[in-house]
Amino acid sequence: MDRSAGKAAPDGPEAVQTKELPAAMGRRIVQLRKRREWSQGELARWLGVTRERVGNWERGDHAPPLEALVALGEVLRVPLDELVAGKRKGRWLGEEERKRVAGLLAELSEILG
Repeated sequence: MDRSAGKAAPDGPEAVQTKELPAAMGRRIVQLRKRREWSQGELARWLGVTRERVGNWERGDHAPPLEALVALGEVLRVPLDELVAGKRKGRWLGEEERKRVAGLLAELSEILG
């Protein structure tokens, strides 16, 4: 069960996707960091967090909290949809995609407590 109003956690593809979200975001963070030719320590300094925390995010051990996602987007100069859902920069999300990203962010926020 998830923590919200006693509802059961989703089954099927959405459940797998939610479980894989931190790992997928971690891979994108690594890719974006390396594109800037930064070490984990350099990214950590830009964000005001520890290198260990960045490492945890990159491995998918923990997903960044919402405030860190916003900061990551600003520091790495990518929109949140690209950071969270892997959408390419320069492409606008359709209504359904925006709802999906919003739902994933809400689930992530709930997972993080």
